[in-house]
Amino acid sequence: MISNSYYKFSPVNTFGVFSTSHFLEYLALDSDFEANHQKNDSSLLLASQKIQITPHLITPCISSLNFLNLKTHMLHAIKTHHSIITAFNIIQKSTMKYGENILEHLAVLGYRDGSLRIYTLAGECLLNSQAHRSEITVIQCDKKVDAQYLFIGSTDTDITVFNLLSMEPMYALRGHKNAITGLTYIPQENVLISSSKDMLLKVWELDTQHCVQTLIDTQHEIWNIKMNPQMTRLLVGCTDPELRVLNLEPLTTAQANDEKKTYVYERMLEFMGPLYRQSKERVLGVEWDNAGETIAVFGASENVIEFFVKRTSQERERVLGKRMKKLEKQFEIKNKDYKPEPTYNNEESDSEDENDEEKELTPQQWLEREKELLEKSAELEFTPIPSLNLPHPVRSVAFSPFDHIQRDPESRTQFRLAVVTTANTLHEYDIRMDGKHKKILDLSQEGHSSAIRSVMISSEKSFVASASKNELKLWNYENGKSFRTVKVPKLLCSCLLPGEQYAAAGCQDGSLVIVDLNTSMIVERQETAHLKEIWSIQLTPDGKGLITGSSDQNIKLWELVVKKDEESEASFVGLEHEHSLQMTDDVQTAKISANGKFVAIALLDSTVKIFYLDSLKFFLSLYGHSLPVNALDMSSDEQIIATASSDKTIKIWGLDYGDCHKSLIGHSAAITDIKFVKDTHYFFSCSRDGSLKRWDADNYECIQVIRDISKNSPLTSLSISEDGALVVTGGHERALFVYEETDDMLFLEEEKEKRLEEELEKDLPKSQQFHTLTLQRAESTHATQRTIESIHDGERLIEALDVAIAEDRRWEEYTQTKKQGMLAKVPDENPLLMKMEVNDYVWFHLKKIRRSEIVNVLSVLGYSHATYIMSKIEALLSRQRIDIELAAKLVFTLVKIHQNTLFKDTNLFKMVYHLNLLIKQRLQTEKDHIGFNSSALKLVRRRLQNEKEMLGMSEITRREQLQYRTTNRRSNKAQEKIANEKKRMREEMDEAKEREKSSMPQDSTDIMERKAKRVKLALPEEKMRDDVFDQNVDRDSDEEEAINALVSRLAADDDE
Repeated sequence: MISNSYYKFSPVNTFGVFSTSHFLEYLALDSDFEANHQKNDSSLLLASQKIQITPHLITPCISSLNFLNLKTHMLHAIKTHHSIITAFNIIQKSTMKYGENILEHLAVLGYRDGSLRIYTLAGECLLNSQAHRSEITVIQCDKKVDAQYLFIGSTDTDITVFNLLSMEPMYALRGHKNAITGLTYIPQENVLISSSKDMLLKVWELDTQHCVQTLIDTQHEIWNIKMNPQMTRLLVGCTDPELRVLNLEPLTTAQANDEKKTYVYERMLEFMGPLYRQSKERVLGVEWDNAGETIAVFGASENVIEFFVKRTSQERERVLGKRMKKLEKQFEIKNKDYKPEPTYNNEESDSEDENDEEKELTPQQWLEREKELLEKSAELEFTPIPSLNLPHPVRSVAFSPFDHIQRDPESRTQFRLAVVTTANTLHEYDIRMDGKHKKILDLSQEGHSSAIRSVMISSEKSFVASASKNELKLWNYENGKSFRTVKVPKLLCSCLLPGEQYAAAGCQDGSLVIVDLNTSMIVERQETAHLKEIWSIQLTPDGKGLITGSSDQNIKLWELVVKKDEESEASFVGLEHEHSLQMTDDVQTAKISANGKFVAIALLDSTVKIFYLDSLKFFLSLYGHSLPVNALDMSSDEQIIATASSDKTIKIWGLDYGDCHKSLIGHSAAITDIKFVKDTHYFFSCSRDGSLKRWDADNYECIQVIRDISKNSPLTSLSISEDGALVVTGGHERALFVYEETDDMLFLEEEKEKRLEEELEKDLPKSQQFHTLTLQRAESTHATQRTIESIHDGERLIEALDVAIAEDRRWEEYTQTKKQGMLAKVPDENPLLMKMEVNDYVWFHLKKIRRSEIVNVLSVLGYSHATYIMSKIEALLSRQRIDIELAAKLVFTLVKIHQNTLFKDTNLFKMVYHLNLLIKQRLQTEKDHIGFNSSALKLVRRRLQNEKEMLGMSEITRREQLQYRTTNRRSNKAQEKIANEKKRMREEMDEAKEREKSSMPQDSTDIMERKAKRVKLALPEEKMRDDVFDQNVDRDSDEEEAINALVSRLAADDDE
C-alpha cells in the first residue's frame, strides 16, 4: 500500500494588529534600526552616546515584538517563539569596546506555555527555558543594566528566581494561593515584593529565601502593583476602584532600635490610605513617570486615564492647614467641655486598655493625633488633575523619557504619554495641568478595530481581504501593509466578485451591499435584501450570481448585472433578486458545490438540508450534530461533504446517500470554519480554541495541527488559495495569520507522537513532582520544570550508562579470569564507545546535558546509575582535569536527590568523602586562576584606557600620529645629513694632516677653525636628537618587556 505524501504548513507572517499585551515601553534605538535589523547585525544595534538615537515604542504583539519609530512612524516587527507573549521586560547588557561601555538591549519574554526566552533586538534567541508549568504573568529584574537575576511570576502561583549569569533557574518561592500579578525588587534591602489574586502582598527576603511579611490590607484581588523610581511609594490596584498607596521609607536608626519585633520588615510597608478615583471599574493598569511625581491609572473597559500629581511641600502645608481649620470648626475644639470621639482608628481595639487611653485624650491631643495621620495620608501627598478621555478602552500606557516638555513653574507638571487602546489604535499626548491635552500622534488606520469576521484570498494571491464589524480592508500579505480600507457599517460576511474589483457584503441589518475596491465606495445597496442578519454569502461557481442566508429563515439567489449611474452615467455592478427558498429555521451558513449542482444549507436546529440548485428541490437531510452547524464545505468532485459544529466535532458525509462516513473529534472548542483544498479531499478547520488543523477526509485522520501563532486566540474564519499552498486565518485578536506550505516532508507517525507528547506534558507537572528535592511545605523549592524533552534526555543518558556498565563488566570478567591463570580472550572494541575510554564516554554524555536541565535529567536516574556517575567523576577528577563547575553541580544534585539512601549506604562513605576533598581542592584552584585572570584583565583594561587617553581614535589623535610620522621621517633625513657631514669633515681633517706632513706649506689654520665651528654647531643638535631617540626606544622596550612578561606568565599558567 502506497501512502500519501504530505508537506508541512508553517507560519510565515502575522499582521494587522499593533499590540495585544498590557506592556508598553519607550526605547532609544539607532535611527537606522530597521536597516540594521535587515542586515541581522546585532552589533549595529548598540546604543551609545556617539550614535544618534531615535525614540521608539516597543510592545508585544501575539508572538512578535513591534517597534514603532516615533519620528518616521515606521512599524517594524521581530518574530519570536510561536506561542503568545504574556509578559515582557527590557534589560541592557554592557560590553567593553575600545575601552568604552556599549549597551545592548535584550528583550526578556514570557509566554503562555510557561517558557522563558531572551532575544537580542536582531532576533537572535540567547535563552530558551521552561520556567513555569503555565502562563507567565510578570517578569522583573534586579536592575536594568547588567542584570544578574530575573524574578518570574506565573499563574501556577510560584515565583522563579533566574540567574542570568549561569542562564539557569536558582529556586522558586512558594506561598501564594493564586496567580502572581506583580513583582517589585528593592535592591537596598535585597527584598522582593509580590502580589497575587489571593488578596495578599508578600515581602520576601532573598538572602534567606523566606517570606518575612504578609499584608492583608484588602479584601479584593490584587491585579497590579507599581513602585516609584525612588523606591519609597508602592501603588496597589485591586478589583475595587480605589488605588492604594503604601509607604516604603526605611526606618531610622532610633526607630529600628525601639522596634521590639524580630524583623524590621514588619514595619517596612505602611498603608498611607487610598486615592479615590472617579471611575467605578477595577484598576487594570497603573504607571509612574520617570521623576516619580505623576501617576497614571486606568480601569478595565474604560476610555478614561486619570492622573494624580505629587504636591509640593508648600501645597501640602496649605492643604493641611485648611483641613485642620475645618476639623476645628466642625468639632468645636474651642469648647473645653467637648470631647470628640477619636476618628483616627476605625477598627475595634484589641484590649480595654487601649479604649481607656483613647477616652482619656484631650481635644488638643486628639487634634495632634489627627494632624499626624493627615501628614502621612496619600490624599495629602497627591492631588488629581484633569483626566484624558479616549474614544476606545485603554490597553496600556507609557510615560515618555524623551521629548520631555519644559515644566512651567505655574502649572508645574507637563509630560508626554503614549496610549494603546483595545481598538488597535496608538495615540501620543502632551498632558497638561490645565486639562488642555494635545494629541501629537494618531495611528488608527492600520488594522481592524474589532474582531475579524471573514477572510478572502485573491485568485492570483496578489492581496488578502479581511472584514470586521465596520470595515473591509485589503492587505499585501507579504509585508503586512494595508493599502485599502472601505467603511461598511455592521458588516457580518463578505466575498470577492469576479475580476476582484468588487466585493459583496452582508450586514447585520439585513442589507446587501456591493463595494468598489478601487474607489472604496459602496456602489449598490439592497436595503431590504433580508429582514434579519445575513450570516452567509457566497459567489456561484459560474461567477454570475450570489447566494445569501439569513436569520429570517430565507435563502435568496441574486444575479450580478451591470448598471449605470443616472447622474454620471458610469457603469457598476449591481444585484437583482432571482429566487427565494423558505426554510424551517434560521440559516447558519449555505454552500454551493463546485459544479453548481447542489446547495447545502445549515440550520439552527443542528440539521443540514441539501437541495438541487437549478430547481431548488429537496435532495438530502443530514442529522447527527448535537449543536448547530457553523460551517460546511463540499469537495470539488461532489463525493463528500464535511460539516463543523459547535459540539466540537467534524462529520464527513457521502453526497450519494447522505450517510455519515466518520465523526471526528476535531477541536477542544466550537469549530467556526471549514474549507476543502481544491481538487483534493484535504480540508482545513479552525476553532475558538485558536488552533488550525489539516485533515485527510479519505483516511479520516488529522494530518497536522497548527497551533503555533494563534494558540488560545479564537479564530472565526479561514481562506485557502487556489493552489492550496497558502492559508490565511483571522479571529478575535484582530490579526491575520498566514501559513504557507513548505518543502519539508511531513510524517504522520511523528506528528501523532508529537501530539501525544503534548498531551502527556500537560499532565506531567501534576503526576511527577520533585518531592525528593524539597520539603512539602517549603517556601523555597526546586525551580525548573520537568518536560517530555528532559525525560527523553534522561532516557538517553540511561542508555549510555548501560553501555558503559556493560563494558566495565566485560573488562572486569577478563581481569578476573586472567588473575586465575586461565586463558581469556581480550574483549573486542565496542563501536558504541566511539573509540573512547569508559570514563571519557560517560563524561561525554554528561556534558551534553543542558545546564538548566541537569536537575530534571538526573532526577530520572535510579540510585545505581547515580552512584555509578559519582564513581566515574571521582576517577576523572583524580586523573585528569575536567570542568569542575559541571562536575560539582552533578555531584551535588545527585547527593541532594538520593541523600536518604546515600547516608544509609556505608560502603559509599569513602567515595563521597574523597569526592568532597577533590571538589574542594579543584574549586580552590579554579578560584585562584579566576582571581589571577581577573587581575590581568583589569590591568589590560587600564592600559587600554590609558592608550585611549593618550592616542585615542579622534581626528586630533590621527593628526598627531601623522605629525609624529612626518617628524620621524624628518629626523631620519637629518641624521643621514649629519652623518654625511661628519664623514666629509673627517676626510677634510685627514687631508689637512697629510698636507701638514708634506713638504708643501699650506695655511690650514683657517680651515681647521671653520671645521671646528661646524662640528660645534652640529654636535648639540645631533646629541639632542640622539637623546630623544634613545628615550623613545627605552619607553617602547619597557612596555614590550612588560607585555611579554604578562603573556609568558599567562601561558605558563595555561600549561600548568
